[in-house]
Amino acid sequence: MTSKYDSEIMNNCGEWASASEIVRRVQAYNKGISGKRGDRKSILDAIRNLADDDCLEYREVKNKHEYMRNDKADSELKFSSIMKGFEDIQKMQLDEINTEKIIFLPDHTRLTIDGEMLLDSIQDEMERAYTLMVRMNYQAQLNVITKRSANERSKKLQEHIDKPMKTLTRKYPANMIKEYFQNHVKNLQFKI
Repeated sequence: MTSKYDSEIMNNCGEWASASEIVRRVQAYNKGISGKRGDRKSILDAIRNLADDDCLEYREVKNKHEYMRNDKADSELKFSSIMKGFEDIQKMQLDEINTEKIIFLPDHTRLTIDGEMLLDSIQDEMERAYTLMVRMNYQAQLNVITKRSANERSKKLQEHIDKPMKTLTRKYPANMIKEYFQNHVKNLQFKI
């Protein structure tokens, strides 16, 4: 799962920093941009999710939990296991799309509860894939992985993203699907 804080968390984790220090920096940044500090619990959850997704490295120093951006490249085996996880989740999503489950109400103006949960799940997976693509492109710029390898992996991830979208637009009105994702997408580009 991704959050609106991921980009700023990644910006502030170039070196080891405690979770509370990262929260303080993210809140200071948000206050300067929007006048609102941001929810501490949501920021901590985002930090934990990024660590679970291997975007952040984690260590314990005394009683503090410290995090640092993971700039190491994934091995082919690790990338294959990541893709396997993506494909397993996608298979369940495609099965849900292909069953006669109703995603939109009959007037096609609103989503059903099941439809909203399905589209949220698809969006979460898309955002995870995009985050991984951005990370790989950054690693290619650092010459941690080759540009060719980054492009091949990005192509696989893009195909992974396109598959449920094509299935959805074949089965449901494309304009409704497009409108949902345009209204719920987050900006995933982060500066490093």
